[in-house]
Amino acid sequence: MWLMSTKVETGRGSGGAQSGILGGGGVRPAVQVDTEPLLFPAASKGCIKCEAPCPEDWLLYGRKCYFFSEEPRDWNTGRQYCRTHDAVLAVIQSQKELEFMFKFTRREPWIGLRRVGDEFHWVNGDPFDPDT
Repeated sequence: MWLMSTKVETGRGSGGAQSGILGGGGVRPAVQVDTEPLLFPAASKGCIKCEAPCPEDWLLYGRKCYFFSEEPRDWNTGRQYCRTHDAVLAVIQSQKELEFMFKFTRREPWIGLRRVGDEFHWVNGDPFDPDT
């Protein structure tokens, strides 16, 4: 079982770039999140439907989309699966984010933390800080 995430940029329009939590090969354009309702009037032409900020079967929390796999695989397999979906194993940045993730997992999932020598680093390159 693994947990992967991709970051969602907040803003309007179609521009933007994905931030540091994404790794691996080609990166899709940033998914935009608007504060408007899903349906809104468009100058006498009815309604326009906005796209969802996350892919189907993913959950939005904060500015990240999360996918919870139930497949029992090893860390490397999970990491490779994430790369094929332009994502990374989850990089946890707060206690609240950790609590959110454990609401949707039945087991302890693989996350994006690994040992490099005597230190632990997240898959995005950031050093692990146990006080975060």
